[in-house]
Amino acid sequence: MKNNRAVVLVMALGVVLVAVLLWSVGNAVRARQAAQFARLSNAMPLPVMDMDHVSSVQGAGATQLAPVDAKFQKWIRDEARASDEPGVDLPAKNKEMLKVAKELTPSNKKQLLQTAQNSAAPSRERILSTYILAEAGERAQTELKQMIVTPVGQSAQIGSDAQAGQERSLRILAVEGFLSHAEGNPSVKGSMAKIVPEIQDDYVRKYAERRLNELK
Repeated sequence: MKNNRAVVLVMALGVVLVAVLLWSVGNAVRARQAAQFARLSNAMPLPVMDMDHVSSVQGAGATQLAPVDAKFQKWIRDEARASDEPGVDLPAKNKEMLKVAKELTPSNKKQLLQTAQNSAAPSRERILSTYILAEAGERAQTELKQMIVTPVGQSAQIGSDAQAGQERSLRILAVEGFLSHAEGNPSVKGSMAKIVPEIQDDYVRKYAERRLNELK
């Protein structure tokens, strides 16, 4: 399941998210497995992101929101910026993100969801927020569901295929996080089956249906 989340990032978010991919995959062998899954997933390809263009249209018509958890939002902002710095210790970063995901408080989860949904937030902050919720998995099911069913057009003024691609990729990452403990767990599958009809975007809904069918 971790490999699926890593592939979504590679397919949808481009080179800028290689660090996040490595956090998720963890080593070269699993990276090759992720690449193989990507080739098998070509039936539903997402556009590779042009991050410069996304940044130019991101937040158009959006309103900056007061943070639910200001201290944690500052941490999200600082971590998102740090991911661009050279010489990042990826294994250490992976451990740090997993630790954060395991120790989320209710206000932390609300802040992650707010940032992930907020089109006025920088792309890297939204990606990191969704990623941490996905890693939290069953501990953040409520927030992941809300991210999954948020209409694509509600989170952003869609200015391009790239922007729409980012919005869909964030929701697909949330789908992967929601299903991360679905193997052999009928309750998770049942919950996702109830969520699917609520997904308005055709692409995201079909992706969720396909992933759900793969678990049967």
